[in-house]
Amino acid sequence: MAKPFADTSRFWVIFDTCTIPYYYLDVHKLLAIPRDATLRYNYKEKYLSSAAITASLNPRSAPRFGLLFYAQRYGFRRGDVTPATGTLFAQMLWVPTRIVEMLCIPARDGEAFNYDFKVLRYPRIEHTAMTRVLDPLIRHKEIPFNKWIAISSELEAFEALKGGDDRQNWGSIAAEFHKPEYQFSSDVFWRIVGPTKSKRGKLIRPRYERVYESDELRQVKSVYDLQEGEAHTFEIISASPPRLPEAPVTQYSVRCTSTNDKNLEITGSGNVSLRQESADSLQFVGKITEEIADHTAAIRFETQPKPAGWPGGPELEVVVAIVKSRARMVAGLIVGLLGLVLLAYSREQLKSSTPSGASLLVVGTCLVVISVLLISRKLSLKI
Repeated sequence: MAKPFADTSRFWVIFDTCTIPYYYLDVHKLLAIPRDATLRYNYKEKYLSSAAITASLNPRSAPRFGLLFYAQRYGFRRGDVTPATGTLFAQMLWVPTRIVEMLCIPARDGEAFNYDFKVLRYPRIEHTAMTRVLDPLIRHKEIPFNKWIAISSELEAFEALKGGDDRQNWGSIAAEFHKPEYQFSSDVFWRIVGPTKSKRGKLIRPRYERVYESDELRQVKSVYDLQEGEAHTFEIISASPPRLPEAPVTQYSVRCTSTNDKNLEITGSGNVSLRQESADSLQFVGKITEEIADHTAAIRFETQPKPAGWPGGPELEVVVAIVKSRARMVAGLIVGLLGLVLLAYSREQLKSSTPSGASLLVVGTCLVVISVLLISRKLSLKI
């Protein structure tokens, strides 16, 4: 059976316009979320080009990768009336925001398609390559405010937009949005790198939970597995808006909270200060519990202060699973099983008054206790 999203000769082009507060955070979240994490977008069929409709109905032969753009009418200001669907403007602003890989397009229940994708690199702002991608879509009226999802075959331009250093590309995107013609010009931008193990600095990649309904894939979500009792770190890299003469300086920060304090603890105050082109870190630890089962929690990141009406920066959640050490669990189960076998054998020896019965009883009991301590992480062994 063919794998879904087998087409690498074309790519998705997906647009954000963010003209109302509900969608305003989409671009912020897209730029802030760590690489390989997942997002879900949804669009009604009327906002798709004909090629995008065909691809969405046939995920197995649909494009694998995609390019996201922010699109804005020149002169549009935050709070202006949203342009009517079908309206096309002679002057538009375009910013490439993220390269993505499509993971799931479930069969739709109504008029809208859902798109689960994982985010990859930040694209380079390379105007020649952008024009090569956008011009055919403009000619066919497959751009906002007529269409929001289209398909492109301009692979050479797509590859050019993938180039450059990821850190510099993100900085260039944030700097572009801080120009006065964009509605995001007064916002703070930040992005998350990680999580990493605090001691080793090893980057943790997410796993992907797949949700099925009657054997049909309905959703793919990223979850980061973190070993309980170990400290982990997220790095937060920020770019504040330019300071305007005689304007008050806003001191931005990111407020980080756990949705499950019983299992996930934020180290310190949970407030990370944001300065111009700065980087800081957040430390957290999965608490040790006596239960054998893993636990799920989320870390919520919120920009502070929150302006009235419209957000001033990203808000998002990263889902983590607090897991037991698999090696420790296996060792604990093996030791426990051996202890139970010795306990059973000692009972038979005691019945026959064999001298070794009492010794086996003591050893078996000790092994069971060690097993429990290993599984509950109350025994500090280097496993």
